[in-house]
Amino acid sequence: ENSSINLSIEQTLDTESHGKSNIKTAQDKNVIENTSEEIQDDLMQQKQVLLKDIRMIQKRKIKEMDELMDIKLKKENYEQELEKTKIDKRDKTTWLKHNFVTTIF
Repeated sequence: ENSSINLSIEQTLDTESHGKSNIKTAQDKNVIENTSEEIQDDLMQQKQVLLKDIRMIQKRKIKEMDELMDIKLKKENYEQELEKTKIDKRDKTTWLKHNFVTTIF
């Protein structure tokens, strides 16, 4: 009879500890799921911030490219004006030399 009581107590303890184990496993599973959801939420927030940063960088890059094109056009215009001025000066110098030489002789 003692052995059947001991066996019954052991079975009860096994059942109780198995039940506690199931509860602990369920709690662990909930913690893992909650943690996983928090991590996914954090990752989504980081993704949104990164996408916003990318859009800002793209807009800034487009603006810089526009400004660079404006500068390049101004440079080309300046170079053309400079060349025109050089040609005008050369023509005036040639004219003056020619007229001076003709006046002397």
